[in-house]
Amino acid sequence: MKWETRALGEIVNLLPARSISLAGDAEVRNATSACLSVFGFRPEGVKTGRMWKRDVPDALIREGEILVARSNTPELVGNVARYHGQCAG
Repeated sequence: MKWETRALGEIVNLLPARSISLAGDAEVRNATSACLSVFGFRPEGVKTGRMWKRDVPDALIREGEILVARSNTPELVGNVARYHGQCAG
């Protein structure tokens, strides 16, 4: 039996990533690349940062979402974890 192959963009809704800003007007908790590991979502990777209030609604992580590292060091790009609601806020 052969596994079906499909482009990720065909089967999921890709959501935009919002940037953390030094000059943002809202303090937020953000999931960093350190949250993503082969063992799942690591709450200890959550950090506090600043973001523009207008971007906050688009940046909320909901239970069940799959997070993929899109930047940082080459070792972390592509790391993935499913968020199970481990961190409130």
